[in-house]
Amino acid sequence: MKNNKLRLQKIINETYEEEAALINVDTSEIIIKGDYYHNKISEYIDGIFHGLHYVNVSYERLPDQFVTPDMDLFKMCKFYEETEYN
Repeated sequence: MKNNKLRLQKIINETYEEEAALINVDTSEIIIKGDYYHNKISEYIDGIFHGLHYVNVSYERLPDQFVTPDMDLFKMCKFYEETEYN
C-alpha cells in the first residue's frame, strides 16, 4: 500500500459485462465479485466506495478495467468464460 491509501479497482468481464469484481491492487485481494442478476454488483461496489468515504478511509479508485479470458486478472477473478460450440 502506498501512502497508507487503499488502491482499489473495479475489474469487468469484457465477455460478460454484467460480471465484475473489486480488487485491492496492492495485495491482489478480491474484495467482492459477482454479477448484476444475482448481486447487483455495480451498486454493491459503489456502496463500498460510499462506505469508505463515509468512515474517512483513505483510498484511491483506479480506472475501471475490462479484462478478457487471456488476461491474468480474468483468471485471478475466476470470471465466467462462455465457450463457443461449433
